Amino acid sequence: MSKIIKELDEIIKGILPWLIVFLVSFIIFFSGGLSGKFFKIIQHDLLPKEMQLIVTNPLNALLIQIEISLFLAFLISLPYLLYKIIAYLSPALYKHEKKTIIKALLPAALLFVSGALFAYFVLIPSTFKIMNFYVFSAGAIPFFEINEFVSMVIALTLTTGFLFLLPVFMRILSSLGIVEASLWMKNFKYAFIGFLVFSAIVTPDGTGITMLMLSLPLTFLYLIGYFFSKGFNNGGTSNSR
Repeated sequence: MSKIIKELDEIIKGILPWLIVFLVSFIIFFSGGLSGKFFKIIQHDLLPKEMQLIVTNPLNALLIQIEISLFLAFLISLPYLLYKIIAYLSPALYKHEKKTIIKALLPAALLFVSGALFAYFVLIPSTFKIMNFYVFSAGAIPFFEINEFVSMVIALTLTTGFLFLLPVFMRILSSLGIVEASLWMKNFKYAFIGFLVFSAIVTPDGTGITMLMLSLPLTFLYLIGYFFSKGFNNGGTSNSR
């Protein structure tokens, strides 16, 4: 029991500096009005001109400022959080495991940014256009609740960013000997079906178009992950720390 308490104490001590950075960033974004400026940017970039935002509850206007500030604070403090996690795990990792994780940081950052940009400039605008088409075909006027708009943009941006990390996770699992590279290709059809199902859940338009727009890049990234995982076999690395 004392060992568990000691471990929890170490985790809290390790995570506390990141939490302080996160909270300070949140306060700066919220109190400095940067969240409001960011909202105007995403409204200008993503919201179709024919669609109008509405506020059904005055409290929602405050909540979106908080939500955006939390989102921006998380993005800004994420590199520091990853550093703290790696520093905490480092004593328990072998030398080759540390090297593998460190090498994966830059590709992971690039893939996450690529996924977020893909969602922001391709996936989300396409979703709104498709939704608008069916609204107009029904003879209705398109209104969007402001809180739902912001939540959808943030959720799709973060989710797509993390999904684009797939090749990095595949390479790490294979290089550490956890998953043989050949298994990735053997299970390709199941992965493809999984991408379709998950994309259908994540994308909100329900037409299947944006589902394909997301699942196809994920399939391509899966193949890239398999390609870069080839050559790693179980037991092929040194166990020196």
